[in-house]
Amino acid sequence: MNEPLIRLKFCLVINNPNMYLKKLYNQIYFYLIIAVILIWIIFKHFYPYPFITVDSCLYIDSASKNLDIDYWPIGYSKFIYLAGLLSHSPTLFVTIQFLILQFSFLCLFVALKSIFKLGKWSSILILLFTIFNPLFITASNHIMSDALFTAITILWIAQLLYIIVSPRPYMIYTQAILVLVSLTLRYTALYYPAITILAFALSPINFRQKTLGVILTFLLLGIFIEFTRIKMESVSGVRSFSSSNGWKKANNALYMYANLADTDTSEVPDQFKLIHNIVTSYFKGPHEKVDLFNYQSEPSYGCFYMFSSESPLIRYDSVRINVPGDLHNLPTSPRCNFYLIHTVII
Repeated sequence: MNEPLIRLKFCLVINNPNMYLKKLYNQIYFYLIIAVILIWIIFKHFYPYPFITVDSCLYIDSASKNLDIDYWPIGYSKFIYLAGLLSHSPTLFVTIQFLILQFSFLCLFVALKSIFKLGKWSSILILLFTIFNPLFITASNHIMSDALFTAITILWIAQLLYIIVSPRPYMIYTQAILVLVSLTLRYTALYYPAITILAFALSPINFRQKTLGVILTFLLLGIFIEFTRIKMESVSGVRSFSSSNGWKKANNALYMYANLADTDTSEVPDQFKLIHNIVTSYFKGPHEKVDLFNYQSEPSYGCFYMFSSESPLIRYDSVRINVPGDLHNLPTSPRCNFYLIHTVII
């Protein structure tokens, strides 16, 4: 390169540093995208199939039936259903998860860099612990809501940072939508509105906009919660938001009660006598021994009494919905049908 051209570039950098930095950042982002794609291609070469667990089967079952409610929040099953409209390829599905997660990390990185004016090494560390973190790459290959929930949460956090420092009017609506989507994926997001209130309290926007943002957030969550409760009542007869919560607690109690059934003589209220009789009859008769300390003999990972066809809970469920048959030889409850699902993306 000749000397006049070098001088010209030097003058351009001195006179227009912002333009030069913008061009440099664009180049960095471009190479980041290339690196992310290459890493994913290499990963999928060694792990060509998605990771599947018991919960994955539940999500796939809900998606195959396009249900509006299920054991877990329905958002991830809807995501699987929508992806299935595009393609039935499991590779494409997990790739979409991966790209959404990486996009969220990039948005967070841009937000942190623009707001806090991060230096070189700080930026590198953030990129290493987010975009190039093998934990998130592995999570993206799992048919579970973890990766998508993490991505939506990170986008929400980036949005809150902008609301606190340099808000835009549309962010009042987008953050409320992000909180809603998070709740449809994981009920952990129930405490997100409290953080939203704090962010609006610190924001320089006027009181009217702050109030609108908070009300809109609670309004959307309230609509979703009530919709879920109504749908649950139409299926179970009980208006409940998180049905799996009580089901899981009963499952955990049975693991403990297995050690007490032979000696327990306590009286129970009339409303619980039916399930108590089913449980005591089960444990006092021949039944499968479940050992939580030996995970190889417990493939359900602590959910045996929720899904096994011989579980007292399943038998109680079958009796309540008037399924004919002997109490100790009842057909498998519809809740257990997920075992019959092929572990592929519908």
